[in-house]
Amino acid sequence: DLQYSGKVLRRFSQFGADRGEQYVHEKMAIEWASQASSPGERSRRLKAVIRFARYAKAEDDRHDIPSDGIFGYHKNRRVPFIFCLLSKICGSILALVERQAYDREQLQQL
Repeated sequence: DLQYSGKVLRRFSQFGADRGEQYVHEKMAIEWASQASSPGERSRRLKAVIRFARYAKAEDDRHDIPSDGIFGYHKNRRVPFIFCLLSKICGSILALVERQAYDREQLQQL
């Protein structure tokens, strides 16, 4: 992730330098990030600039911190398989335990 961020931030820096900018500005960050071909890449680019801008603003208040969520991209991750499997196993065990408790009650009533 650091390699990606370094590469992306060098490109962003060049984009700003080509426009004569010395500080991070929200409009410039959004314009640059929007040049990516996919919604996911636009979001990743902007997030990298936001992380950098937070650091830069702590050093110099003339930097802006761009708003997040501009591109509306949210990555939906699948639930890891191990948790799905574990959930099914636990559900089965719980059903068996409940069934045994029910059977015990029925036997005690006889």
